[in-house]
Amino acid sequence: MSPRLKVALVAPTLRILGGQAVQAHRLLQAWNSDPEVDAELVPINPLPPLFPRLANIRFIRTLVTQLTYWPTLLNRLRHVDVVHVFSASYLSFLLAPAPAVVIARLLRKPVVLNYRSGEAWDHLKRSWIARAVLGRVDANVVPSAFLQQVFAQFRIPAEIIPNIVDLERFAFRARDEFGPRLLCTRNFEPLYNVACTLRAFEIVQRRYPDATLTLVGAGSQGELLRQEVATRGLRNVRFIGAVPPSEMWRYYAGADIYLQTPDIDNMPTSVLEAFASGCVVVSTSAGGVPTILEDGVHGYLVPCGDAKAAADRVIRLLEQPEHARQLAAQARATCEEYRWSRVRNLWLALYRRMAESSRRNSGDVVPKRRDGRRVSETVGKSRAPLHVSLVAPTLQILGGHAVQAERLLAGWADDSDVRASLVPINPAPPAPLSGLSRVKFVRTALTQMIYWPLLVRQLRSADIVHIFSASYWSFLLAPVPAVIVARLVHKPVIINYRSGEAPDHLKRSPVARFALRHVDRNVVPSRFLHCVFAEFGIDTEIIPDIVDLDRFAFRRRDAFQPRLLCTRNFEPLYNVACTLRAFALVQDAYPDATLTLVGSGSQRDALRQLAGTLNVRNVAFIGAVPPTEMWRYYADADIYIQSPDIDNMPASVLEAFASGCVVVSTDAGGVHTILTDGVHGYLVPRGDYRSAAKAVIRVLEDPVGAQAMALAARASCDGYQWAAVRSLWLSLYQSLARPSGAVAPSLNV
Repeated sequence: MSPRLKVALVAPTLRILGGQAVQAHRLLQAWNSDPEVDAELVPINPLPPLFPRLANIRFIRTLVTQLTYWPTLLNRLRHVDVVHVFSASYLSFLLAPAPAVVIARLLRKPVVLNYRSGEAWDHLKRSWIARAVLGRVDANVVPSAFLQQVFAQFRIPAEIIPNIVDLERFAFRARDEFGPRLLCTRNFEPLYNVACTLRAFEIVQRRYPDATLTLVGAGSQGELLRQEVATRGLRNVRFIGAVPPSEMWRYYAGADIYLQTPDIDNMPTSVLEAFASGCVVVSTSAGGVPTILEDGVHGYLVPCGDAKAAADRVIRLLEQPEHARQLAAQARATCEEYRWSRVRNLWLALYRRMAESSRRNSGDVVPKRRDGRRVSETVGKSRAPLHVSLVAPTLQILGGHAVQAERLLAGWADDSDVRASLVPINPAPPAPLSGLSRVKFVRTALTQMIYWPLLVRQLRSADIVHIFSASYWSFLLAPVPAVIVARLVHKPVIINYRSGEAPDHLKRSPVARFALRHVDRNVVPSRFLHCVFAEFGIDTEIIPDIVDLDRFAFRRRDAFQPRLLCTRNFEPLYNVACTLRAFALVQDAYPDATLTLVGSGSQRDALRQLAGTLNVRNVAFIGAVPPTEMWRYYADADIYIQSPDIDNMPASVLEAFASGCVVVSTDAGGVHTILTDGVHGYLVPRGDYRSAAKAVIRVLEDPVGAQAMALAARASCDGYQWAAVRSLWLSLYQSLARPSGAVAPSLNV
């Protein structure tokens, strides 16, 4: 007996009550005991494992869901034969089906896209992404002739496999008489226009005062509909709320007429359930409804939005019970094609066809050993150079990470031992979507949608994965996905952690501690971070930052002028306001003193206002400057001043050392590990702008001592030259390069 086909159903769970979730649930249950298909649900709305309450916060919910969804796809789709993706439209299409298709394609799994939205025509007209995705799957399946025709207009082939109706649960009840007991089970969203149903019921209730209307559902218009009931003085209207699919049959069994008035629809399961239960259906002729309900044969169709016509048809059914019984019987007869035994055969034939086609064109992301485990294609082979993927920000995010990554890439260029390539954590979106990158939260979701498949595509060909890491949300959005993907494709991982916020981050985040303990090496640039990690029982190696001593050339100052420079970004942790206050005191003593501020950030306007309030002169706000041009500002200054509250081992201080500036800094984070007070410059307490000003004035008043500190600081820079740093990185890379057939330890995703 051949093994059961493994099918992943990528669909919503019943936490999102709607047609997709119901049909996925029924399909999953039906395959549960089937001898030929082993189906498993891969939810598009997974609960975050550590902080499930975040799933209740708008926008944050989308972000957290995507962070959980992508690794779930990577982990689960690897082991299946066929990927069956349920699909809605618009933003939902981008957030759920599109990632599933991308991951399935990267894993070389056959994909069935099961499109189910009545908004298909407008969606496909507007979205080139949707058309591209639908054109690149192995099969498109729709539940109705209506959607098949819509797809055909866009030259996209589609097969029809209808919805499933549980004819045992939704049992037919023959009605001798039809009472004015009306039911609607559509959710309270604009496209379903339940308000029109209420207006129709108002007309029916004038004729039949005891008429009842039961509304089963929930949605954004719930309160508006309740107000509509009160305003119109309607009686006997019950709002039931959301009901589990297993209990829905009770409401059909208790009703005689099913009334719905959507403006947009496909092939609603609710209509089929009404057919199966013996209710007569009155519906607007929206979308694909006419493909399952022929007017006057299986029920009645009326124009969209026409409440009076809907009410007239309901009244006709009540006045002509014999005709109503005939419609109900004819509607029930159509339900046989939605029975599981028939639908099963259609799905099984398609799955087999997809699996067989995949086998004929078999190829895997990573080769397998005899024991079935995947191994690296490239790690440890005799060829050189080693391929190292640097997962880091581009220079579009100006900061220490991007600068150091760029210097590392430049250092490895044309190297005989290492071939380095950048995998950006901030990949640029396609041109048509570039406008979305300016919208908060949407930008993050869009970046994640591009970042995950980029990781899969790039990391599987690497020998070593070298990940630059910051803290807090950035850690979750960039290093964590890279670690997960690297582990899934069995690559050795280095996390190069660089944040001065490490003490608080590691204390607060179990995710960070877990990830850092499950990589091959943690590398930090300073003794400060080495000690912080040790407090949490996490081993690290120290490899310092790179300073370009050719570009940041030493200039000997015979006299030090009050030309001050600060190159820290305008964010709260760098406390540039303290620098401004210190400068105000310096300018009191040296009226011609200047301060050049190179950087940008969220506090830019507040700092400009503070400069005005302090009435300081000669303050230049330069803005962001490319790293290739930064040397000019150090060359023109004599004193480098910074006053961060949180820091690690700032490259800006090393660049000042290299350029011959004397540094005055607060003693934040790891600054003291590279700057010894009175030897390489001056350290002052955090937030103490008076002490910072006094230190600057001391430099100006003691040029001999200042010159000695500048020379000592420059001498300390030799350990940050590329030649020294290169040997440390190369030794680490070579120690991690695995022999052929070795498999990296897996990370439990």
